[in-house]
Amino acid sequence: MGHLTDEDDEGGIGKQLASDLLLGTAIAAVVKTSTAWRNNLKWVSPKFEGDAAATSGFLGLWKERNLSLLWRGNFGNCMRFAPHQGIVLAVNDGLRNVAAAKYDPREDFWRSLGVKGCCGAVAGACAVTACYPFVYSHLRRGTGGTFDTLRQYGITGLYRHWHVTAVAAAVYRGGQLGFFHQIQEMEVNPYSKDKGVVGIVSSLGAVIVARSLALLFCYPFDTVRRRMFLQAEMKNPSERIYTSAWDCLIKLLRQQGLKGGLYRGLAGDLFHGFTGSVVVVVYDRLKFVYGL
Repeated sequence: MGHLTDEDDEGGIGKQLASDLLLGTAIAAVVKTSTAWRNNLKWVSPKFEGDAAATSGFLGLWKERNLSLLWRGNFGNCMRFAPHQGIVLAVNDGLRNVAAAKYDPREDFWRSLGVKGCCGAVAGACAVTACYPFVYSHLRRGTGGTFDTLRQYGITGLYRHWHVTAVAAAVYRGGQLGFFHQIQEMEVNPYSKDKGVVGIVSSLGAVIVARSLALLFCYPFDTVRRRMFLQAEMKNPSERIYTSAWDCLIKLLRQQGLKGGLYRGLAGDLFHGFTGSVVVVVYDRLKFVYGL
């Protein structure tokens, strides 16, 4: 058997990155499709009995034989969600396998956690950069969408406020994936090596804990991002409250404080994002069980 050359090694890394990207994207698309009905049900329920419960809406659609409404817009949602998740998971794994492998998670705890966090942060920023036009177009779908933005502002118009979103994504993914892999590798989750249902459930618990910890750090950036997006839709510049993301951050701190401003809505957000957590777990378990 011949020796592996640098070209062979680079080719192997490229193939692994491509396979991880396809795997992560496929998993994300399947998970997003399987949970799409939950989000759409709240929009179709009032059609039948005013503010009736979701059950009434589902039964009404069943009687009308129109359950397809529960998946309305799912293709567009998958186009935004699936590639983003695939890029995050693939890039994170590629970087982590190279940079974090030399640090023992027990003996070099802080270095190991720091490197894992940096890998997740870079992966999050890369995914946002690649998929940002889809996200921005979705947010502007009521005011013209992609083509209207391109016509008015050019390609740079699709990246307005990108830097705020990139920072928020980097902090979030760095925390989520960094904490998750550290928990798994240190065996804080005692069932992380289990290849059955117990391993799946315990890993889901681990990623939920990791996500909750990450939200504590990234939520202020996400609050600023949402404020800047809402303000961008104001046609009259004189009505805008904030001159920049930094100005938004300072004014929120001064006027509303941490709890009432930057961290407003955090409690509710802790219960969202379940779909993304499921994607991370399914991806992790498939790679572990089948050695992908």
